[in-house]
Amino acid sequence: MIQAGCSRDSGGKWLLPSGDPFRIALLAEGDTRPIMNRGASMIVENWVEFGIDATLDVRDNASRGTMAAMGDMDAEFGWTIETWGGHPDLFFFLESWHSSFYRPSGERAVGRNRMRWQHPDLDPIIEAIQRIDFDDPRGVELGIEFIKLAAREMPITPIMSYNVFSVCDETYWEGFPTAENPYTNPVANWANTKYMFPMIKPKS
Repeated sequence: MIQAGCSRDSGGKWLLPSGDPFRIALLAEGDTRPIMNRGASMIVENWVEFGIDATLDVRDNASRGTMAAMGDMDAEFGWTIETWGGHPDLFFFLESWHSSFYRPSGERAVGRNRMRWQHPDLDPIIEAIQRIDFDDPRGVELGIEFIKLAAREMPITPIMSYNVFSVCDETYWEGFPTAENPYTNPVANWANTKYMFPMIKPKS
C-alpha cells in the first residue's frame, strides 16, 4: 500500500494518496448463504483491524447479483470460479473469462468475469481447453497453466473451499457417483451434473 502511495495518519488509519481516508464497502450475500456472509464479515473485521475504514454491505441475492454484474460496488465477496471443484475440465468456469466476452465497468458482465479481467495469456488457455475432450488428461496441464497465471496476476483472491452436501437417495434410483466411482460431482445446479443423469438407472 505504501508503494501505491498510501500512508497512515497519526491514529494508524490508512489514507489514500489524495490524503482522504481509505474507505471500502464489501458487498456480500444476505441470509441466502450464511457461510458467505460470515466470511465477508471476518474479512471486514480484519480490514478494520488493519486500519481501513471498511464496512459490510449485505444485500439480497437479486440486488447483489445486479450490482456485482454492473460493477456497482467497491469489492465483492462471492462466487466467481471453481478450480476443479467437480471435474478437471475448466471450460465451463473459464469460458466467460475469454476476452471476447469482456465488458467494461458500467456494462453488465458476462458470466463470471465480474472483476473484468483480461490477459493475453488467458485466451490461449481457454481456447485450448475448448478444443480437447472433457476427459482429456491435458485438461489438468492446461488447468495448471491457468492457476499459475491467476496466481501471478491475482484477478481474484481465493478465500476458501466451500463444502456442499448433495443427497443421493438410492431408494428408487442407482448409479450415482460414489467414493469408489467419483465420475462427476453430483451437485444438482452444476452443469457437469449432465454427466450424471445418463448414469442413473431405476433400481432393480
